[in-house]
Amino acid sequence: MPSATPQTTKEEEHNPSHQSATTDATQNPYALSKAQNEYEELFEIMIPPPPNFDIFKDRPSTTHQTETRKYVHQHHKWHRSVHVWIVDLNSKLIVVQKRSPSKD
Repeated sequence: MPSATPQTTKEEEHNPSHQSATTDATQNPYALSKAQNEYEELFEIMIPPPPNFDIFKDRPSTTHQTETRKYVHQHHKWHRSVHVWIVDLNSKLIVVQKRSPSKD
């Protein structure tokens, strides 16, 4: 019978700041207990798109500057972002990633 206690991931073993989020079996035992360090995560700042930007033909333009996540979000700077949806067509369910409560 599998243990109800979450196991330590390799990331947690190498980085003690990443601890399991909970011992509650209803939550992901491998989830990080907190967001990445706001001063270590850097975002590339992009030039805002013009009104006639075509998502199928045009490409984003960089400013060649990087700033911390905190700065980019506080100053409403354009940056790259990715959203991934995992959908099970048979059950019609969507996998949802729960964000850290401390993530901006």
